[in-house]
Amino acid sequence: MKTVKKVLLIGVLSLFFIATSCSESEKAPCEGKAAEMSEAATTFSKALHTYSLDETTENCNALKSTGKNYIKIIKEMKGCVPASESVTLDELVTETEEYINTAC
Repeated sequence: MKTVKKVLLIGVLSLFFIATSCSESEKAPCEGKAAEMSEAATTFSKALHTYSLDETTENCNALKSTGKNYIKIIKEMKGCVPASESVTLDELVTETEEYINTAC
């Protein structure tokens, strides 16, 4: 669970930087992305919780599916942040991929 908390914390911090770092010209294609990432993080968190309570194949598949969607949205966010924050997003993708590949 420590890794899960770390993944979600990095996601929340990334949302903060994303929401505050876009220039006016970058905002149009990036509008709504922070909210979309927040929603994906919440859905992934719920799937993690559900799987931790009941480790069924169905819950495992839901965890992997929501994790893959979260990763997809994180990757889409990379164009909306400065290069220095892109590294944080890369780390978040790596840690989420590792988690969903070993969780069940």
